[in-house]
Amino acid sequence: MIPVAIAKPLAGLALKYGSKMLVGLVVSLFLIGVYIYHRNQILDEGKAIERADWLEKEAKERSALEKELSAAISRVAKQNEDNDINTIKVQNEKDAEIDRLRNVLADNAKRVRISAKQENCAAGTLRGQAGGAEFASESPGESGVGGAGASNQSLDENQINKLTYGLWIEREELKVHLKACTQKLKTLVTVAE
Repeated sequence: MIPVAIAKPLAGLALKYGSKMLVGLVVSLFLIGVYIYHRNQILDEGKAIERADWLEKEAKERSALEKELSAAISRVAKQNEDNDINTIKVQNEKDAEIDRLRNVLADNAKRVRISAKQENCAAGTLRGQAGGAEFASESPGESGVGGAGASNQSLDENQINKLTYGLWIEREELKVHLKACTQKLKTLVTVAE
């Protein structure tokens, strides 16, 4: 409770200046509200400007990154295309070389032969000795030189010819494969030859 001695003068002041104080209070609150609103507007505008600058900067960076990315993608696509073209070219060259090699080998198959010449000599004689009767132990039919032995020697020659021909074919095909692999890898790594 307010003491009566203080309450009477306050009541008089309130009656005399109350309406002015009330108007002052309302005006003060209005001005405070306008100040806060204006301050928030300025902050919001500043934030909006800062955000617009940031978005513009980010858009420029994104645009630069997109250009770099598209350039990198196009370089990779070009490199892949070149690799594919090179692979197809190497494969075609290898196939053409193998076909050419097979045609040459078919033509040359009868030319590459090894043959052992049979010498007519007495059985059991050593080379360089005339007569050689002291070394004769078997008849010419049993010695393996001439007669039935000739077919075994011919069979051995045919086997040798087939093996030699097969090795030659494999060697030539390996050369073609090596050349193809070297050409295929030249675009990817440095090939030491």
